[in-house]
Amino acid sequence: MPLLIEIKGETPDTSVCEVTAEILDKYDGKWCMESFNPLYVRWFRLHRPKVVRGQLSRHFTKGDTFGQRVMNYVLRFFLSNCLCRPDFVAYNCEDDDVMPRLLRLLGASLFAWTVRSAEDEVKALRHYDSIIFEHYRP
Repeated sequence: MPLLIEIKGETPDTSVCEVTAEILDKYDGKWCMESFNPLYVRWFRLHRPKVVRGQLSRHFTKGDTFGQRVMNYVLRFFLSNCLCRPDFVAYNCEDDDVMPRLLRLLGASLFAWTVRSAEDEVKALRHYDSIIFEHYRP
């Protein structure tokens, strides 16, 4: 069974990546990782370069605190991709934003998260290469 592993965390401490990689190194099937934290994506680029990596993002709102606003700006406009070099970008399918369309023009592989219905699937397939499903079996 192929696995899509989302690693959550907002700190610069990447020790969760090492622990996750050590566990998944023993997994007999295929797997890839994704995270909102570009430092986690970068860790896998440096330490497990054969693992497929995804950068999660969305159209973040202005209601965040200053530190969050800065990081969200970096994530929304994919300013960290030069460091982490993700194999794909996963973007919130509910957000109407120019960034996924721009990335597609630049040749990026785009995943839509999180599709929860047949109607959302049809809409997402117009703009995205692949889909991350939740509570819905396609």
